[in-house]
Amino acid sequence: MRALYDTISSITMTNEDGSFPIANSQTEFQGQLSKATGTTSTLDISVDDFGNAVFIGNTNATQATIRVYDYLNALQETETVYFDYQDTLTYNITGESRQGFIEMFHTFTNQDENYRLEIDLVTDAAALEFGIVRAGFAGHWSSPDYGWSNSSQDTSIINRTNNGARYVKNRQKIRTFSGNFMSLDHAEFMKWQDLFIKNANKNLALDFWDNANTRQIVFGSINQTPNKTFNNPGVAAITINIEESL
Repeated sequence: MRALYDTISSITMTNEDGSFPIANSQTEFQGQLSKATGTTSTLDISVDDFGNAVFIGNTNATQATIRVYDYLNALQETETVYFDYQDTLTYNITGESRQGFIEMFHTFTNQDENYRLEIDLVTDAAALEFGIVRAGFAGHWSSPDYGWSNSSQDTSIINRTNNGARYVKNRQKIRTFSGNFMSLDHAEFMKWQDLFIKNANKNLALDFWDNANTRQIVFGSINQTPNKTFNNPGVAAITINIEESL
């Protein structure tokens, strides 16, 4: 699993739609969109700390060309990424389901402090849009143990009357995740504790289960301090719960 420590110091975009500014991408809400006036845009992202990852969530982009510059503004690498990973299933107010927008969690070569990213985004829709942009360092933990759970939470408002009738205001359903990660040493558990303390009540970009058939990319919060259980000598299970943010 990877969790991204965001350290963006500034971000701009070309072809910005003034009604949906780039500042929206720095909030805690994927539904608060940034938009371009056309089908393409270039993001210019400066990062204060060292890092190796970028996350773009809730977007209709189909392709991104990522250029990584070091602190001397020298080009370090260029890569084209295709947004072919759709993982979010959302529901409209009538309860009808639809495939959600695409999310990207991309890692690159470790960079020293004050590096910069240029990202060319392209969509085949009428106008480019995205909800969240994060860049910084992605820490890595051991893979999840078998038994990892993925469920959903209904945020609809339901009022019951004394005759048994129900009045329902349909709202979105969000994904929740819970399970164990195998920890081989105490230092790894302390990384989890540090992650929680620094990001309590904040949303994180998370990428876990690297296998293509089980991969999950989530923008959400860790809801409780991780617990540690020693199942075998030298091996511990870290219990964690994650709730997606829309």
